[in-house]
Amino acid sequence: MNTRSVLFEEERRRALSQPQGAEIFPDIAGKNLSETVGSAGQTFQEKLFELIDKSGMDDVTVYKKVNIDRKVFSRIRSKRDYKPKKKTAVAFAIALELDLPTTIDLLARAEIAFSQSNLFDLIIAYFITHGIYDMFGR
Repeated sequence: MNTRSVLFEEERRRALSQPQGAEIFPDIAGKNLSETVGSAGQTFQEKLFELIDKSGMDDVTVYKKVNIDRKVFSRIRSKRDYKPKKKTAVAFAIALELDLPTTIDLLARAEIAFSQSNLFDLIIAYFITHGIYDMFGR
């Protein structure tokens, strides 16, 4: 098994255990458009602050770990439709020490995807999968 396969094995197994798209779009086949749109999930911003609350960290600790300033963090908190850059979203996942499935879910809420063909994504997935959240070895 090559490195790419190993890194994404858990996610692949999880995806294969459910019908295609069922995890992201459950039960939309029997709904009309209004019902489907009305059942929209949490936004990136909503999910992020839920995860921050669950982490037990305060806001200052989180935005310092992510290496963003207070103004940017405040903008994220106040804008329900905030869409971060990929590196910012990944930095939040690392700061919160999320597992790979939760990281992928958070990124998806920001309309960001991980790819097995992207070196950055593979490296991040490797570190997260192995529970290494201090990538600079400090």
